[in-house]
Amino acid sequence: RMARAKHQGKGKGGSARAAEPSPRKQRGPNHRGASNAEEAELREQLHELGLRVKEVAADGNCFFRAMCDQRWGDEDEHLHLRRLTIEYMKANRDDFEPFIEDDEKWDAYVERMGEDGTWAGNMELQAASLVCMTNVCVHQAGQPRWEIVNFPTADRWFHVTYEGGDHYNSVELISRRWYLDDENGEREASGPISLLKGRDSRAAPGWRCTREPTQSVVNECVARSGGEAKKRRAREVLRLFDGDVDAAAAALRAEASYRG
Repeated sequence: RMARAKHQGKGKGGSARAAEPSPRKQRGPNHRGASNAEEAELREQLHELGLRVKEVAADGNCFFRAMCDQRWGDEDEHLHLRRLTIEYMKANRDDFEPFIEDDEKWDAYVERMGEDGTWAGNMELQAASLVCMTNVCVHQAGQPRWEIVNFPTADRWFHVTYEGGDHYNSVELISRRWYLDDENGEREASGPISLLKGRDSRAAPGWRCTREPTQSVVNECVARSGGEAKKRRAREVLRLFDGDVDAAAAALRAEASYRG
C-alpha cells in the first residue's frame, strides 16, 4: 500500500501545489543544482518555522544520509538504512512493482537500488518512512510541504529538504536545547519534529513520551498489529508514538512484513 501524500500550505512563491521530489532529474551523484537564490529562499522558509538545514554529503546516498541523520544523528548508517529499505520493498513487492518506470524489471530495479550511490526515488521515500516508523515531510523552496503520511500522528515526522532537483539534506530545530537524551535512550538524535507549532508559532520536537503504556494498551497494540509483535517490542513502539495504538500497530505490521 503506497502512502497517502499531501501538500500543505504555500511556499514563498505562492505555488498552490508542491512539486513532488523527482530524483530522475538528478544530474550526477556529486552535482548540486540549487541556485543561491533557491537556497536562500528555502532557508528563509525553514527559519520561519524554527528550522534549519543540516547538510549531508552529495554522493547519490543523500536521501538515506538525511534520514539517518534524523534517526541516529549522523550519516554513518546510510548503507544500513538502504539495505533495510530494500528488504522492506522486496517483502512487499506488490505494493511497489506497479510503480516502476521505464519498463525496468523488478529484480533489476531492486538490485540497482541496493547499490551504494544509487539515488532514491519516491518509492524509496515511502519504504524508508515505514522502516523508520515515521511520516516524512519534504521541504522545497517556494513550494508547499510534501508529506508522506503512513501513520495517524501529527507529532512523529522526519524532515528533509529537496534542493535543486537532485539533492536531499537533513533538517533540525534551530534551538538545540530540545535535544537531550531521554532516560530510556530511545529518542532519535535529530528527529522527530512535530508539525504542530509550539507556543512561539514555531516547530517543536515530536518526541514527548509523556505516557508509559499500560499493560492493557500493550496487549491491545499486539492484538491490532496481527498478534505477531512481542509485548516488549510493542511497548517500545508505543513509546515512539506516545501511546497512540493505531500508529504503533501500523508500524508493527510494517516491521513484521519484512523482519518477521
